[in-house]
Amino acid sequence: MAAYVMSDPVLQFITQTVFVVAFVLSLVDCVRRPTVPRVELALLFGCLTPVIVQQVVSQTGGALPNWLSTLAVAAFLAHPYILLRLLSHFRAVPRYQHAIAVLALVGSWLVVLGGDPLPVSASFGLLLGFGYVEVYAAGGFIRTALATRGITRSRLVAVAVGSGCLGAVILVAGLAMAVPSAMYVTQPLSNVLALGSAVGYYIGFATPRWLRRTWQRGEVERFLIGLSGHSAEARVTTALDYLGPAAARATGGVWAAVAIREGDDRMLTLHVDSLSAGVMQTAGIDSVVVDSQAPALARAWREHQPIAASRPESWGAGLQTIAEAVGGVRGALIAPLIASSRIYGLFLVLTDRDSPFADDDLAVLAVLAEQAALSLERLRLLEDNARERTTLGAVMASMHDGLLVMDESGIVRYCNARTDELLGTRPGIFIGLSRESTTDTITSRLVESESSVAAELRQALQGPDVYPQVEVELEVAGAPRRDVLLQSFCVADAAGVRRGTGIVLRDVTAERDLIRTKDELVSVVSHELRTPLASVVGFAELLRTRELSEPQRQQFLTVIAEEGRRLTALINDFLDLQRMGSGRNQINPRPARLEALVEQAVNSAGDDPLRPIQVTIDAGLPLVRADADSIQQVLSNLLNNARKYSPHGGTVRLTAREAEGQVTVSVQDQGLGIPPEAQSHLFQKFYRVDNSDRRQIKGTGLGLTISRRIIEAHGGRIWGESAGLGLGSRFSFTLPVVETPTTSGDVLIVEDDPGFARLMTAEMAERGLSAVSVSGVQEALEQVSTERPRAVVLDLLLPGADGEVFLRHLRKAGGDRVPVVVVTVKDLSADERTILDDLGVVEVLRKTAGAAAVTGDAIKQILSAPHVRDAVGTRR
Repeated sequence: MAAYVMSDPVLQFITQTVFVVAFVLSLVDCVRRPTVPRVELALLFGCLTPVIVQQVVSQTGGALPNWLSTLAVAAFLAHPYILLRLLSHFRAVPRYQHAIAVLALVGSWLVVLGGDPLPVSASFGLLLGFGYVEVYAAGGFIRTALATRGITRSRLVAVAVGSGCLGAVILVAGLAMAVPSAMYVTQPLSNVLALGSAVGYYIGFATPRWLRRTWQRGEVERFLIGLSGHSAEARVTTALDYLGPAAARATGGVWAAVAIREGDDRMLTLHVDSLSAGVMQTAGIDSVVVDSQAPALARAWREHQPIAASRPESWGAGLQTIAEAVGGVRGALIAPLIASSRIYGLFLVLTDRDSPFADDDLAVLAVLAEQAALSLERLRLLEDNARERTTLGAVMASMHDGLLVMDESGIVRYCNARTDELLGTRPGIFIGLSRESTTDTITSRLVESESSVAAELRQALQGPDVYPQVEVELEVAGAPRRDVLLQSFCVADAAGVRRGTGIVLRDVTAERDLIRTKDELVSVVSHELRTPLASVVGFAELLRTRELSEPQRQQFLTVIAEEGRRLTALINDFLDLQRMGSGRNQINPRPARLEALVEQAVNSAGDDPLRPIQVTIDAGLPLVRADADSIQQVLSNLLNNARKYSPHGGTVRLTAREAEGQVTVSVQDQGLGIPPEAQSHLFQKFYRVDNSDRRQIKGTGLGLTISRRIIEAHGGRIWGESAGLGLGSRFSFTLPVVETPTTSGDVLIVEDDPGFARLMTAEMAERGLSAVSVSGVQEALEQVSTERPRAVVLDLLLPGADGEVFLRHLRKAGGDRVPVVVVTVKDLSADERTILDDLGVVEVLRKTAGAAAVTGDAIKQILSAPHVRDAVGTRR
């Protein structure tokens, strides 16, 4: 063994110390957590320690018994075999290599334990075998390092350097034996290589804590740099897809995923990159469950600690299936993602080794998990904030009130669309404006008569500490005047610190109109009710207190009756308007002859030689959809108005004509006319034209309002026209025409869905076929009895009776030759299809999107066939 003794005492001491320290550290680690890899690692350094002890004893002048020296050499010779065993934890070692190592170990032991001095050739052979295994192991560690990532790669590179250096020491020792004259070169080289071997093994197998932390910090920094690329704008799911492969790179895993808890249960959704997604697709797994069937996952979840699990049965069925799809998996690293005492999920890393380096991988994974959980929490908070901002922005943008928000310096930072609508400004024009410019923009839209209010508004908007409310009237080009209430308020943060000023613009036009309406109602009631009531009471008092002649009595009673009817009409108008406003006035349009409605209204109006009514109605008017009583009310109101506002007489002309699917009725007089500025207000409640020539004409201003609501409830419209004062006026309204149903056609469509029936009718028309549609079996039977169609389209699911009933009646009535196509949503069984075939159904189609067009093509093709054409003929 003299060839293994270093010549430089300093290097020898350093080398020996490094090996002994590595042995002590690995032995302590093995005792604390005994596993097969840790035991083998302790044995690896234990093989070298006896030789080092022997060297130290010999250098101090002592001597060991021969048998101890022999055992020290034998232990040293076991080093290559133990190294090969450790290599097998990182990569597969061929059996023949294990066999070579075992044979070399046994042979060297036999030679050494034989007791005789070794010849040079035997020693040289032992050195070559020793060196071969060491160099092979070094190559294996290098290949493994190249195939892996993270801290494991760094440690494997160091181990490969240590093995290579030790192998080189042995080979150089062999060279020194073969060429003694090269001692001056081989001894220094052996010293350096031995030191390199010691340092490499120490760094690789017994890495000092400071170096581990340095490597861990580097991996964490790379991880965070990659994660930071997703934190600002990317969504949470994008960052999740990055976390798994990043963890795999940092720990040297072959597959990794982050399993995220989506709800309150323990079903975790897996997030992976595109490469790992292929494995998941092959395995058919997209989630894992943390339960008793996956004790490793449950333990990491429960204890909030990272763990390494080498038994696949402890991973759970989902992760175990993925490991089988990956192939070659020998271990799993599991770390919980925890932030703010909340567990978000688990880091899952599958490895192809169960090495002594698992603790380093777990340490790195724990740090990565902590950083990932913090990033996830921050990302979710950002996403939640963005969602809240979007929701808040949508709420503020859809507010019925306008909203302006200024910051502390008075610059507008937010303005919703309603503000621009109320003020008639371009969208975004307020953003960035100062308080002064904003105030000028608002005050410029006040009506001229509001100059005093403008000063009040300016003072309110300029004051930072006073937040009054001001009501103004705005005038915007192309829009009616609006009454707007402006309320400013303080914008403060959670601590109550003022951060700006807000202004709410509320459109109170309807409220002010209601107040004005109430005022008008009081005025109307006070005038229109008080006058007839005074007449009724006055004449009744005369009748009660005086002796009157019979003609006087009749005159007074007539006045009382007329004023009573006037009161009744007024109260009825109020009640009708109230019922319409509350939705309790039921309009039931039915087919009606307009001629009869007009005749009844004219008769009710009575004769007036000064203001006769002339009726002109086009011949052959179709039926209209009308509620007879309501339309009578409208006609009576228009005719009474025409006579009432024609104090000097004139013919009242009532006309009716059909145009574009509706009937237009007009009532034209030759009376007072309507000024242009009043025409847009004619149908407002209580509105009456304020002119001296009509102040003596009694009325409530409700008749036209009631008429408009009645006509609009019929689906029509009403309007008034006048060329001006003294030129008369014309009021017109429209009523919809009753659609006359088709009573014959080439195709009979039996379908209870009116929309689908109209669609099929249109498809038939595009193919040159007429069609008539009915919605039930009874209607279909009546239609067939009247006129037999050339073909039938039948729905099986009909109200009352199903389509099969109609089909049987059709065949019994002699309609054997009429082709029938069934179009239904019903899932038909084999027996039901057989029944339809027996009843002569030509085709059964599924009622889906595009079914109407397919049905039209089928009917067209069926009717075009010669035998069908001859059988059913053409429609009579």
